[in-house]
Amino acid sequence: MNHTESRAIQHRSRAAVAALIAVLMALFTTITAPTAMAAESASIATSVSASESGLEITVNATGLPEVAGLYGAFIEQGNDAALNEQSYVAFALPFPSVKDGAASFVLNAPAEKLDRERSYEVVLWKQHSAFTPENLYGRANVEITAAQWDAVFPPRLSRSRLLSRLRRSTRSPRTRSPRTRNLQTRRPRSSRSRRFLR
Repeated sequence: MNHTESRAIQHRSRAAVAALIAVLMALFTTITAPTAMAAESASIATSVSASESGLEITVNATGLPEVAGLYGAFIEQGNDAALNEQSYVAFALPFPSVKDGAASFVLNAPAEKLDRERSYEVVLWKQHSAFTPENLYGRANVEITAAQWDAVFPPRLSRSRLLSRLRRSTRSPRTRSPRTRNLQTRRPRSSRSRRFLR
């Protein structure tokens, strides 16, 4: 083997090693990039208003990636399967838009899908994608007070209290008996009439 052939072999070897390193770096970036995205969780603040029709949850999120929009849902806490099964309690429509890494929208949860004995949360994830840990933008528990639950599900009255209320509602205000009215309308006899009656 002459000197020229030796240099050609060394050059090809270095090129093969460089190509292998490039492939490994690309593979490493593909594997680790979603993890880095998932680690950068958005900051989510919620406020709740309640009525007998259900809950209205206002969501304000910041720290989102530079995307045009996202998916947002209200689910039973920890029930991630509901996100891909589309069995969430409430879903944000139209899809919330994102501007400068922030989004604001409202979720309406109907009373018939709620249970005051359960806990709930808001989840944000990548639009036009299935929910996965890699596609998650952020999640936050939603605090619902006892008073708000009472507004959705008013406490039932006991039978005695219910009957008492019914009696009060059907009773006419300050009614007077006929005897009382006759006594008040009867005119006293004059002294001249009393004299003739003796």
